[in-house]
Amino acid sequence: MDTQTINKNTVEKPAGIIKFIGTILVIIVAAVGFWRTKDSGTQPELTNETNVNSSETKTSSASSSSIKTTQRFKDGTYTEIGTYRSPAGPEEFELSLTLENDVIISSSFKAKATNEISLKLQNAFKDGYSQLVVGKPIDRVKLDVVNGASLTTKGFNEALDKIRTQTKLNS
Repeated sequence: MDTQTINKNTVEKPAGIIKFIGTILVIIVAAVGFWRTKDSGTQPELTNETNVNSSETKTSSASSSSIKTTQRFKDGTYTEIGTYRSPAGPEEFELSLTLENDVIISSSFKAKATNEISLKLQNAFKDGYSQLVVGKPIDRVKLDVVNGASLTTKGFNEALDKIRTQTKLNS
């Protein structure tokens, strides 16, 4: 084999690989951009906007009556008493959250356990749960163990399910 043939093959293969890698990177960047826009809720909506507060319903006007509302849960602040059974017996807590456009925009948790260990675990849950739910769509929140409080987390998920049921808009 002569030197000219080796150099030609050596130059063509890396150039093809570089083009392939460049194409893959462009696809990845586009996919990540689409995913981030979709999850952040910043993509433009071509639907009616429905806000439900108290007993009032406001719907913005649209040029076509065939456009459907995308909001699935009523806006507002909701409170639920969460319960679970610990080794020491039944325990409860108070969960409150505010929904806006299907997103949890604030939440509070009040520990009400009567057992000392359960109270410590509820407070540990309280210290870590908020960052996992605030800013997230309500229908995508389901927590695993938070700060070692597995039973409190289970009770939280059940209380959140009750709030979802209460606030679900008819489709």
